[in-house]
Amino acid sequence: DGEVYTATYDGVLFSIDARSGEVRWTARTYDDTDASAVVDGGYVYACAEEKAPYLYCFARADGREGWRYDGNPGGYYSTPAIAGGRIWVGGEDRNLHCVDAETGRRIWAFRTGAAIWSSPCVVGGKVVFGSRDHHVYCLDARDGRELWRVRLDGRIISSPLIVGGVIWIGTATGYFYCLAP
Repeated sequence: DGEVYTATYDGVLFSIDARSGEVRWTARTYDDTDASAVVDGGYVYACAEEKAPYLYCFARADGREGWRYDGNPGGYYSTPAIAGGRIWVGGEDRNLHCVDAETGRRIWAFRTGAAIWSSPCVVGGKVVFGSRDHHVYCLDARDGRELWRVRLDGRIISSPLIVGGVIWIGTATGYFYCLAP
Protein backbone atom coordinates (compact mmCIF):
# COMPACT_ATOMS: atom_id res chain seq x y z
CA ASP A 1 0.00 0.00 0.00
CA GLY A 2 2.92 2.36 -0.61
CA GLU A 3 4.32 1.97 2.92
CA VAL A 4 7.76 0.86 4.10
CA TYR A 5 8.47 -0.19 7.68
CA THR A 6 11.88 -0.45 9.26
CA ALA A 7 13.19 -0.43 12.81
CA THR A 8 16.52 0.71 14.17
CA TYR A 9 19.26 -0.16 16.62
CA ASP A 10 18.17 2.70 18.88
CA GLY A 11 14.60 1.45 19.24
CA VAL A 12 12.54 3.38 16.70
CA LEU A 13 10.06 1.91 14.21
CA PHE A 14 9.62 4.06 11.09
CA SER A 15 6.67 4.16 8.73
CA ILE A 16 7.88 5.68 5.45
CA ASP A 17 5.98 6.73 2.36
CA ALA A 18 7.42 4.50 -0.39
CA ARG A 19 7.06 7.14 -3.13
CA SER A 20 8.31 10.28 -1.42
CA GLY A 21 10.58 8.76 1.22
CA GLU A 22 8.96 10.98 3.84
CA VAL A 23 8.47 9.64 7.35
CA ARG A 24 4.76 9.06 7.97
CA TRP A 25 5.22 8.38 11.69
CA THR A 26 7.60 6.85 14.22
CA ALA A 27 6.95 4.63 17.23
CA ARG A 28 9.26 3.55 20.04
CA THR A 29 10.37 -0.05 20.66
CA TYR A 30 12.91 1.23 23.22
CA ASP A 31 15.73 -1.14 22.21
CA ASP A 32 17.51 -2.67 19.23
CA THR A 33 15.09 -4.26 16.77
CA ASP A 34 16.99 -6.85 14.71
CA ALA A 35 13.84 -8.63 13.56
CA SER A 36 11.82 -7.30 10.64
CA ALA A 37 8.53 -5.56 11.27
CA VAL A 38 5.54 -7.41 9.80
CA VAL A 39 2.23 -6.04 8.55
CA ASP A 40 -1.16 -7.70 8.88
CA GLY A 41 -4.36 -5.80 8.12
CA GLY A 42 -4.34 -2.46 9.91
CA TYR A 43 -1.44 -3.32 12.21
CA VAL A 44 2.36 -3.50 12.27
CA TYR A 45 4.09 -5.91 14.64
CA ALA A 46 7.67 -5.42 15.82
CA CYS A 47 9.76 -6.76 18.67
CA ALA A 48 12.86 -5.64 20.54
CA GLU A 49 15.77 -7.06 22.50
CA GLU A 50 16.56 -7.33 26.20
CA LYS A 51 16.24 -3.68 27.34
CA ALA A 52 12.61 -3.64 26.16
CA PRO A 53 11.77 -7.33 25.61
CA TYR A 54 8.35 -6.93 24.07
CA LEU A 55 6.39 -7.89 20.99
CA TYR A 56 4.54 -4.69 20.01
CA CYS A 57 1.37 -4.07 18.02
CA PHE A 58 1.12 -0.64 16.35
CA ALA A 59 -1.70 0.85 14.26
CA ARG A 60 -0.62 1.30 10.61
CA ALA A 61 -2.56 4.56 10.31
CA ASP A 62 -0.72 6.53 12.99
CA GLY A 63 1.75 4.32 14.90
CA ARG A 64 -0.34 4.26 18.04
CA GLU A 65 0.62 1.32 20.28
CA GLY A 66 -2.26 -1.15 20.58
CA TRP A 67 -0.62 -3.59 22.99
CA ARG A 68 2.68 -5.11 24.02
CA TYR A 69 3.35 -8.72 24.93
CA ASP A 70 5.84 -9.16 27.75
CA GLY A 71 6.04 -12.95 27.94
CA ASN A 72 9.80 -13.12 27.23
CA PRO A 73 12.27 -11.35 29.55
CA GLY A 74 15.28 -12.07 27.30
CA GLY A 75 14.16 -10.24 24.16
CA TYR A 76 13.43 -11.24 20.58
CA TYR A 77 15.73 -11.76 17.60
CA SER A 78 13.16 -13.68 15.55
CA THR A 79 10.81 -12.04 13.03
CA PRO A 80 7.18 -12.84 13.92
CA ALA A 81 4.99 -14.99 11.66
CA ILE A 82 1.28 -14.13 11.44
CA ALA A 83 -1.60 -16.30 10.23
CA GLY A 84 -5.24 -16.75 11.18
CA GLY A 85 -5.22 -14.15 13.96
CA ARG A 86 -2.16 -15.61 15.69
CA ILE A 87 1.46 -14.55 15.96
CA TRP A 88 4.40 -16.94 16.48
CA VAL A 89 7.78 -15.57 17.55
CA GLY A 90 10.93 -17.12 19.01
CA GLY A 91 12.54 -15.76 22.15
CA GLU A 92 15.88 -15.55 23.83
CA ASP A 93 14.09 -17.33 26.72
CA ARG A 94 14.13 -20.60 24.65
CA ASN A 95 10.40 -20.47 23.94
CA LEU A 96 8.41 -20.21 20.76
CA HIS A 97 5.52 -17.95 21.76
CA CYS A 98 2.05 -18.09 20.21
CA VAL A 99 0.16 -14.85 20.84
CA ASP A 100 -3.34 -13.66 19.97
CA ALA A 101 -2.89 -10.93 17.33
CA GLU A 102 -5.91 -8.94 18.51
CA THR A 103 -5.28 -8.89 22.27
CA GLY A 104 -1.57 -9.62 22.70
CA ARG A 105 -2.32 -12.44 25.14
CA ARG A 106 -0.33 -15.66 25.22
CA ILE A 107 -2.07 -18.69 23.73
CA TRP A 108 0.80 -21.13 24.36
CA ALA A 109 4.59 -21.37 24.55
CA PHE A 110 6.87 -24.25 23.53
CA ARG A 111 10.28 -24.61 25.21
CA THR A 112 13.41 -25.71 23.36
CA GLY A 113 16.95 -26.31 24.63
CA ALA A 114 18.34 -22.90 23.60
CA ALA A 115 17.39 -19.45 22.32
CA ILE A 116 15.31 -19.16 19.16
CA TRP A 117 16.62 -16.64 16.63
CA SER A 118 15.17 -18.46 13.63
CA SER A 119 11.97 -16.88 12.36
CA PRO A 120 9.09 -19.36 12.29
CA CYS A 121 7.29 -20.42 9.13
CA VAL A 122 3.58 -21.33 9.33
CA VAL A 123 2.20 -23.65 6.64
CA GLY A 124 -0.76 -26.02 6.60
CA GLY A 125 -1.55 -25.75 10.31
CA LYS A 126 2.07 -26.37 11.30
CA VAL A 127 4.81 -24.06 12.53
CA VAL A 128 8.43 -24.88 11.65
CA PHE A 129 11.49 -23.15 13.14
CA GLY A 130 15.06 -23.76 14.19
CA SER A 131 16.74 -23.30 17.56
CA ARG A 132 20.26 -22.64 18.72
CA ASP A 133 20.01 -26.13 20.29
CA HIS A 134 20.75 -27.60 16.79
CA HIS A 135 17.14 -28.76 16.19
CA VAL A 136 14.49 -27.98 13.60
CA TYR A 137 11.06 -28.28 15.21
CA CYS A 138 7.62 -28.81 13.72
CA LEU A 139 4.66 -28.02 15.99
CA ASP A 140 0.91 -28.09 15.65
CA ALA A 141 0.19 -24.37 15.15
CA ARG A 142 -3.08 -24.63 17.03
CA ASP A 143 -1.92 -26.07 20.36
CA GLY A 144 1.90 -26.09 20.26
CA ARG A 145 2.16 -29.87 20.40
CA GLU A 146 5.47 -31.15 19.04
CA LEU A 147 4.98 -33.19 15.87
CA TRP A 148 8.65 -33.88 15.19
CA ARG A 149 12.20 -32.56 15.53
CA VAL A 150 15.43 -33.16 13.62
CA ARG A 151 18.93 -32.54 14.99
CA LEU A 152 21.35 -30.90 12.56
CA ASP A 153 25.10 -30.21 12.79
CA GLY A 154 25.00 -26.75 14.43
CA ARG A 155 23.06 -23.85 15.87
CA ILE A 156 20.13 -22.83 13.71
CA ILE A 157 19.73 -19.11 13.34
CA SER A 158 18.44 -19.00 9.77
CA SER A 159 14.75 -19.13 8.99
CA PRO A 160 13.18 -22.08 7.20
CA LEU A 161 11.89 -21.83 3.66
CA ILE A 162 9.13 -24.29 2.83
CA VAL A 163 8.22 -25.04 -0.80
CA GLY A 164 6.01 -27.95 -1.77
CA GLY A 165 6.35 -29.50 1.68
CA VAL A 166 10.17 -29.49 1.49
CA ILE A 167 12.03 -27.52 4.19
CA TRP A 168 15.25 -25.66 3.33
CA ILE A 169 17.34 -24.37 6.27
CA GLY A 170 20.96 -23.57 7.12
CA THR A 171 23.09 -23.93 10.24
CA ALA A 172 25.80 -21.75 11.79
CA THR A 173 28.42 -24.28 10.60
CA GLY A 174 27.74 -23.26 7.00
CA TYR A 175 25.74 -26.27 5.86
CA PHE A 176 22.40 -25.92 4.08
CA TYR A 177 19.84 -28.72 4.47
CA CYS A 178 16.86 -29.97 2.50
CA LEU A 179 14.40 -31.85 4.72
CA ALA A 180 11.84 -33.79 2.71
CA PRO A 181 8.65 -35.29 4.14
